[in-house]
Amino acid sequence: MQNVFKLPKEFAELDKHLSALSAHLNQIDKDIENLPPDKGYKLDYHPPGFKPAPEFTREQRKQSMLNQKSELQKEMMSRVADEVTYADDATAKEVLEKADARVHGAKYTEMTTEQFIEAAKDHKTLDQSQEYARVKGLYEQYQGKNSGQQTQKDEEIKASINAFVQENSHPDSKGVDAKEQATKENPSPDATEKDIDEQISASIAAFVVSSEYSQNNIDITTPSQGVEREV
Repeated sequence: MQNVFKLPKEFAELDKHLSALSAHLNQIDKDIENLPPDKGYKLDYHPPGFKPAPEFTREQRKQSMLNQKSELQKEMMSRVADEVTYADDATAKEVLEKADARVHGAKYTEMTTEQFIEAAKDHKTLDQSQEYARVKGLYEQYQGKNSGQQTQKDEEIKASINAFVQENSHPDSKGVDAKEQATKENPSPDATEKDIDEQISASIAAFVVSSEYSQNNIDITTPSQGVEREV
């Protein structure tokens, strides 16, 4: 659940504050649940001029804690609104929706997926039922979006590998199957299909490694691979 409601990486600092606030709000809810019952009326002796400290009922203490929680929620959502001022519409919408879910539905967004499913069976007030349904809808929405992004990333990796195999095939045999090309380049009668597969895997691995080093400005043409390439 937490990964699905995580903010985009450019809002990492805001995400940390949201996590801290969610934990604090959940603690307030627990404190409210654990408030002791009222003691009822009792007879006490108070000497003349002695003024006892005021005693609050359970309901009064509960309302005070709810007011504190509401104030914290308003402050955080105001901060979130300021943070997305210069973001594009799609990103701003995502940040506001996720932040609102984590601020007002912290009880659910901080759960694991298994806990969230089990929570569907719990007795809820009307407000809790509405919040659960809203968090569930957003969870399904952004879980699907994240899955789509991962699928696109997988396709990009696959395309890069295919491009590498094609670029490194024999110049007179463009478009030839990679395994067939490897067989042509290794005409040895002792070469097995396993040998050919290992050669292709090694070529792909070399391509991935070289790409990673290139992205990090590391020169792999010298014996010392940890030296940064001068720009």
